[in-house]
Amino acid sequence: IIQLNASNNRITKMLDFVPPANLEVVDYSHNEIAVIENVHFNPYLKHLCLDDNKICRIEGLSSNKSLVSLSLRQNNIKKIENLDGLNLQELNLSQNEIDQISGLTRLPFLKELDLSKNHIRHLVGLQYIE
Repeated sequence: IIQLNASNNRITKMLDFVPPANLEVVDYSHNEIAVIENVHFNPYLKHLCLDDNKICRIEGLSSNKSLVSLSLRQNNIKKIENLDGLNLQELNLSQNEIDQISGLTRLPFLKELDLSKNHIRHLVGLQYIE
């Protein structure tokens, strides 16, 4: 299996099973996940979707250097953090509770960023992204 869609369930933990070794795409959207558990379980994971869950903090991702697409749309995230050193090209943080842009300076491969429908009042912080 290289793709897993476990969306629209009542899942509360991301890692309550041993994932297939070659898993590249995981969709956990529309569940009840509150914590991003360490995703080092799979070195091939490229796309992770955690839209519409109960996540308050970005964490547990730092060891996954293969991750190129991360979507955390419609959660309860207040701060952009713990993304340093990831090879993300796409990052969706729309529909959260973010009020300032920070924590993006060490994402050299970032091409697409969605911060729509947050509490941002100014775009200070974007000028530091390469």
